[in-house]
Amino acid sequence: MKTKFKRLAAFFDLEYCQFFMLKTLCTLCVVFLFASCWANDDKESLKKQERRDFYGDVANYDFSSIWRHDQQYQEFEDIESKISQRILDIPPKETIGFIGSDYRRFYIRHNKVVKDLNDLYLYHVSGLTRVGNHINNFTGTLRVRKATLYKYSFYGYYPNLDAAAPHPDEKPFEYGSLEVEVLFNEVPGQAHAGVFKGELRSSFHLVKGAAYLVTTNVAGDFIGNANNYQTTWNDNLGRQSKTCNWTQGDWIPGGETLLWRGDSREVFVREQYESHGWKNYGIKGYGSDEEQAIWERANKAEQVKWWLRQNKQSMMRE
Repeated sequence: MKTKFKRLAAFFDLEYCQFFMLKTLCTLCVVFLFASCWANDDKESLKKQERRDFYGDVANYDFSSIWRHDQQYQEFEDIESKISQRILDIPPKETIGFIGSDYRRFYIRHNKVVKDLNDLYLYHVSGLTRVGNHINNFTGTLRVRKATLYKYSFYGYYPNLDAAAPHPDEKPFEYGSLEVEVLFNEVPGQAHAGVFKGELRSSFHLVKGAAYLVTTNVAGDFIGNANNYQTTWNDNLGRQSKTCNWTQGDWIPGGETLLWRGDSREVFVREQYESHGWKNYGIKGYGSDEEQAIWERANKAEQVKWWLRQNKQSMMRE
C-alpha cells in the first residue's frame, strides 16, 4: 500500500513539474512577444521621429542653387559646425548621361534656374544639351512633387535608425530628398530638337536655414546620388522616343549595361560603347609614362567647358 502511495505521489510530482515547466515556457513566450511588440512600436516611433514629410516646408526654401550648375559650389567659412564644412567642401561633378539604346553620351548644362514667384514648388530652367558635337538650347521646368527630411547623427548618413549617437564635439545635421517632375523643351527649329519628360531625385542638406546640394558624406567621400535624372526624350516630329538619363554622381540611373565598377569602386565604360562619346571617360593614369600621357590627354578633353560660347562654336564647326 505504501508503495502505491509513493508511486502516486511521484506521478503527481511529475505532472506538477511538467505543468510548472509548461507554465514557465508560456510566460516566457508572452514576455518575449510583448517585448517584441514594444520594440517594434518603439522602432516605428523612432522612424517617425527620424523621417518626416517635408513637402509642406518646400515653399519656404529656394532649391535653385542645387540645380544651377554654376552655383552649386561655394565656400562656407562662416559655418561654425565642423560637420557642415566637411559636407560642403567638395564641388559636385559635371553631369554624365546617356541617350538611346546605343548609350550615346549625353551632356547637359543648367545655366539658369529661377524659383517661380507665385508657384513656390515650380522652378524655371534654361541651358544647353549636347550629343556628340551637336548642341541645342533648351528651356523648361522642375516641379517638386515630394519631399522628405531625415535627422542624422554625426556617424549616420543614409537613413539609418541604428546610427551611433553624435560625437560631443559635433552637431547633428539634417538631410533631405526631393522627387521632382522634369519637363525640358529643346528650342523648336534646332536640328534633333525634342522634349524631355521624367523625374529627378535630389539630395540636399539644410544648414542654417538654407538648402545645399549633397556632394559628400560626413567622411568627405563623394557620394553617388546628388542629382539623378530619369527621362524619356521625344523628338518634335514625333518619330523617335529614347531613354535619356543623367546624374551628378558616379553612376547613371539605368546604366548597368553601359557601366561597370573596378575593384576600388571606380566606374568604367564597357568597351563596346567607348566609340559612342565615351572614349576619354574613366581612363586612369596608372602604370607607364605612355599610360600617364594618355590619361593626361583624356583628362584635358574631359575638362573642356563645352557650354562656353567660344568652345561651343568651335565644336559645332567640327
